Amino acid sequence: MTDEALPEIPHCVPSDQPRNVAELAERLLPVYRVEGGTIQLSGCSMDEHLFLRIHFETESGEEWVVVDAGGRFLDLRQISILGLDQAPLPAKPRPLAPGLLERLWELGRRKAEEHRPLGPLRAAAVWCKHVEGRLRACFGEKLVEVSFSDWARRLQPPAFTCPTTGRKTFALTQTDDGRIVAVEEAAVCEETHRVFLRTELVRCEVSGKHVAATLTTRCPVSHHVVLRDCLMPCKLCGQEVSPSVLESGVCAACRDPRPISKTDPRLVRLLAEYPALERSLSWRMSETSTVYIVVSQGWWQRLYWVVEKETLRICRLARGRRFSPDWHFLDPAEYPCTLEE
Repeated sequence: MTDEALPEIPHCVPSDQPRNVAELAERLLPVYRVEGGTIQLSGCSMDEHLFLRIHFETESGEEWVVVDAGGRFLDLRQISILGLDQAPLPAKPRPLAPGLLERLWELGRRKAEEHRPLGPLRAAAVWCKHVEGRLRACFGEKLVEVSFSDWARRLQPPAFTCPTTGRKTFALTQTDDGRIVAVEEAAVCEETHRVFLRTELVRCEVSGKHVAATLTTRCPVSHHVVLRDCLMPCKLCGQEVSPSVLESGVCAACRDPRPISKTDPRLVRLLAEYPALERSLSWRMSETSTVYIVVSQGWWQRLYWVVEKETLRICRLARGRRFSPDWHFLDPAEYPCTLEE
């Protein structure tokens, strides 16, 4: 082909490109789920960029040459991303700098000639939109945002980053204490029906419910997590324990004290604090996570001790006869006299 005058070049846009912010919002917003809040586009701008598209036939089929406003040629991948390998739609002409279209036509025409076109060169000035903005999820006065920047045709919904856990998500909710979290990281306490982080819930061994950890404690006997409201007192040691460790109202620790020697380190501690224990003929002991349970046996009398591990304070003291299963629990005011006997 030889040099020729600038042909008539129509202005066009990619056929599947969002035309405005409203159409962009229709593409993006349905992807998101905001429980108890709202989502909207914020600070969104769409800038148009000119590309000269020259379409022609060769012996191997259809081909395109595309050059941007700066005179740079696009490769096949870039052409595909912008949708410039598809027939564009007619559009209203945009104002151009003097001589710009002529210069781009001359660059594109020469490039097209290298492919030995079989017929006429069909040119179009295609306007592709580049979009920048933010998506904003609002929960009252609290919000979380995610930015985006891409060609409007290619733009995919960006994931929010959960501000509490760092998880990428398209679904947000709010905990009852006001934290914005990914829906996948949230869960409802089955006791209070309040929303927490999933990691803040634990399973109660007794009820099987998943509940806020703050509502639970560990049974000092089984060491299982139990709702405080599910605990029951042991008739002997008085500790609040899981119902699963109770038989006839007595916990497993109280039911099974084992014989120990005088040299047992636990007993050594107790003997140093309460010398009266040394007058016993034998000792049996069990323990929970918080107390020692000791049965000291004398000739005719036995004592039942419940002593705090950390402080060695006596929590409960009971007196019983050697061959009787019954215990008489003493008032704390009676402890000194009993230990002096």
